[in-house]
Amino acid sequence: MTSNTATPEVQQANEADAQLLSAFNEAVYCKARIYSYDETEGGLTPAAYEALDTSLQQAEETIQQARASTIAGVNARLQLLLTTQDGSRWLDRKLAEEGFLAVYGDRDALDGTGQQLATAIFELMRIQWDAAVAAYQDAYATAEKVADFKEHLEMLMFARQGAGSRDKELEALNDRLDELQNHVSDHEALLKLIRTPVPDWQAYRLKAQLTNQEGYKDDAAEWLLRDVDALLGAKTGEA
Repeated sequence: MTSNTATPEVQQANEADAQLLSAFNEAVYCKARIYSYDETEGGLTPAAYEALDTSLQQAEETIQQARASTIAGVNARLQLLLTTQDGSRWLDRKLAEEGFLAVYGDRDALDGTGQQLATAIFELMRIQWDAAVAAYQDAYATAEKVADFKEHLEMLMFARQGAGSRDKELEALNDRLDELQNHVSDHEALLKLIRTPVPDWQAYRLKAQLTNQEGYKDDAAEWLLRDVDALLGAKTGEA
């Protein structure tokens, strides 16, 4: 059995909390590998188990000691806390093989503290998603305003040139707008939204719609597949 590994967020190496999230992904991988041999005759060899267990302990130590500076980092630490607080093999395996949303979907099986932790993790996921959407919408609106202003300015310049006059101040302003357009873009905000895990199918549909209409289908394919795996593991009954 392979791991669903619906991790908090797979970030690029130069982003905040990269070490913490890499350790979380390593811990998920090690657990999934160990559990995958439960139904296999003979199981893991002692040497293979020892190697995975050592990597797992190192990863969990990194998660516990690292200082989180993003919601994704906080959620990684909370998910580790959820498994250690609960202590059940069922929860540990479900989180490793199916991802957090699957655990959240079965949160009624947790005790009171576990349910509170799972709810907090889910709410942070939603906050993270809502923030990514808002950041993209703001970046998109700003870029549209700059483009609209530049279009009107160029129409004015064209009209004056047609009348046989040039306005050096308008030309200088147009040059500044060209520079501004190079810095005002929704590109990075959309890429961040694409990498942000979705909390539910409604969010997934919005991500798919945005990436399709903006021409980012190739960039989003891997992340959309990750989201589908996580949502199917959640068994929400919605599609």
